Amino acid sequence: MEDKIHELLHTWFGDPGLADLPNSDRTNFWFGEDDTVRRQVVQTFRAEYESATNGTLNHWAKTPRGRLALIILLDQFPRLIYRKSSEAFSQDPVAQQLCLDGLKEEADHALTLIERVFFYMPLVHTEDKEIQEQSIRLYQNLVTLSLTETTQIYQLFLAYAYAHFRVVKEFGRFPQRNAALGRQSSEAEIAFLKNS
Repeated sequence: MEDKIHELLHTWFGDPGLADLPNSDRTNFWFGEDDTVRRQVVQTFRAEYESATNGTLNHWAKTPRGRLALIILLDQFPRLIYRKSSEAFSQDPVAQQLCLDGLKEEADHALTLIERVFFYMPLVHTEDKEIQEQSIRLYQNLVTLSLTETTQIYQLFLAYAYAHFRVVKEFGRFPQRNAALGRQSSEAEIAFLKNS
């Protein structure tokens, strides 16, 4: 179990010695346009993803790093595998609950700041405004805790969280998901989608 958790987190975050200041390879891997490396990662951990979705990896949540690995599997992997389909969001409630329960236990305090970015990410992905507000506070805290040389990247993550919050505050949901989820877009949402 520990070996797979370590392997997944090392693959996701790279060299743990550089964990709080990810290099451009990491940021491109997480947010870039090239899907080649991401497809390889998904293929490598596809069995773990399937196990996570059917609940057989729930025991991973007993440790902070295991919980983080489970959150990444359930929050990030569906977005990589099922992009632009409803399946991309299918595991969000489970990932969000893993995060919220972990916060109650202060599991996030055992992680590096960059690991905490992904621990909190399910809260950025929710369409619940109050949980979105909580995510803003958590990312603000990461900025406060960061070293001078790493502050800028945590400010970018905070801006990312703010951007999501503003959309949910305005529309009560993410209009970008409407097509995938078969939801009718309002005129305001259509205008927003045209301009985004």
